[in-house]
Amino acid sequence: MKSLSVLQVQADYTRRGRAILERPEMLPMPRVSDSNSKMEKTAKVLQKHTGKRAKVVAFNLPAAIDFRMNGAESNTCPQAGACKGVCYARQNTFVYPDAIRLRIDNLWSTFRTTFVDEMADEIGKATHVRIHDSGDFYSQAYLDSWIAIARKRADVVFYAYTKSLNLDWKDAPGNLRIVQSEGGKLDHLIDYDRPHSRIVVDVPSGYVNGNAELADTPAIDGTVNIALPYHGGRKLTDSQVRYFGGANV
Repeated sequence: MKSLSVLQVQADYTRRGRAILERPEMLPMPRVSDSNSKMEKTAKVLQKHTGKRAKVVAFNLPAAIDFRMNGAESNTCPQAGACKGVCYARQNTFVYPDAIRLRIDNLWSTFRTTFVDEMADEIGKATHVRIHDSGDFYSQAYLDSWIAIARKRADVVFYAYTKSLNLDWKDAPGNLRIVQSEGGKLDHLIDYDRPHSRIVVDVPSGYVNGNAELADTPAIDGTVNIALPYHGGRKLTDSQVRYFGGANV
């Protein structure tokens, strides 16, 4: 039987309700995912280009879901804007109960006092960690946890797309690589001379396709202009086609 929280998220993802997740009695342990096809493809590209072993794993939260912790309400993608309507992580296989359940558990795991040490151990022998192929840095305290994890695991490359550009990133170590993501409430803070990404219908001139044969390597390598062609299951509305199809490029 599906849990209430899973049903809430499914309804939210399919635009039939709003999920407000409540803290469980027991906070679960964090878990990475290592069977994502894009992660596997990224590892193969890295191995081909570097000649070294590569293993890529991901740590994910539910995408753009409200939650309540100790009486305070927040959201897993607090700066999401136009992106929310086309978010691939609210469609397709991400709506499956097992996928949702893992992401909900991971959200609550981030509040464990031992999260940093447990996450550093959970990474195991991975060489690269994608932080959030769904979800985002929902607070400064949560970002600081990842900064601490990256420092603790200096042998691993961490990377993330983020719209949480209001947070303080100055202490992020060199092995934590960030791509500024367009389509949020804080696009005016994007430094276009540094790595950034935009959702598109067609890849514009001067941009590298971040969903094609290179997989996630542009985000890892520090590519400045990354285009992410829309690949969700829902048909774009006319206004979305105009927004992501070139008028905003």
